[in-house]
Amino acid sequence: MDSKQKARSNRGQIAEGYEVEWQDLSSSELILLLEDPAAAVRSAAARLLGYRRELLAIAGLSNRLKKETALYSRLEICTALSRIGEPAIPALISLLGQIGQNQHNSLPEKGFRKRSYPLPRDLAARVIIRMGSPALPMLEEVVREGDPRRAREAVDAIGHISYTEKTVRSEAVLIAAYQSAQGDPVLQWKLIRAFQSFPSEKTRLILISTILHDSRPPLRWEAVRSLGLMTRDIPSDVLKHGRNDPDGEVRSMARLFMG
Repeated sequence: MDSKQKARSNRGQIAEGYEVEWQDLSSSELILLLEDPAAAVRSAAARLLGYRRELLAIAGLSNRLKKETALYSRLEICTALSRIGEPAIPALISLLGQIGQNQHNSLPEKGFRKRSYPLPRDLAARVIIRMGSPALPMLEEVVREGDPRRAREAVDAIGHISYTEKTVRSEAVLIAAYQSAQGDPVLQWKLIRAFQSFPSEKTRLILISTILHDSRPPLRWEAVRSLGLMTRDIPSDVLKHGRNDPDGEVRSMARLFMG
């Protein structure tokens, strides 16, 4: 094993079939191995538990995910939870906003220029979106509860699932959250992004009002992006306003998404 391979192994990367050495262990024994000092062993245990879709492993996998520092072990745990599927959703919901420091805690300095829906930065949300629409009711409840740290990540997951699966069941929940989120600009920004997944007159009016009247450039450029992705039927005054916005990033996003 060369130095690069050893470094990857120390971070939990394992080859296909590496896990066979432990395949005769019981699920209870594999759950214990999630705490093994060797990252590669933790990865093997997670992989096998995922293959088995072992419901008893949900708590152990979730607890390990919260503290896992080895990159590839973390990815194996995420894959295992996604294989287990819908039964793992409540445990993952409880982890929203709890893992790492990669979440948005302030407004961005640049717009997102791709037309696809951005992947959530929160690790639990990234796993949840693999579950699809069965996760929406619990995600909606997180938004209703209003805890900012968790609600922000739930909105990201709702927006992504709704965009991917073309479902609008969460629209009313997100509109209500937007109306009560005036003290949380990051949550407002995330909601504006999510509105691209809900092409209705109500969301359209919110986006237009943001473009014309909001004082914060990140909210304006996100509204420009969402509106442009939602419809080509944009009022001429809104087009003009976006193209001539005093902020350069808003103008750039208007050219890209509104034509």
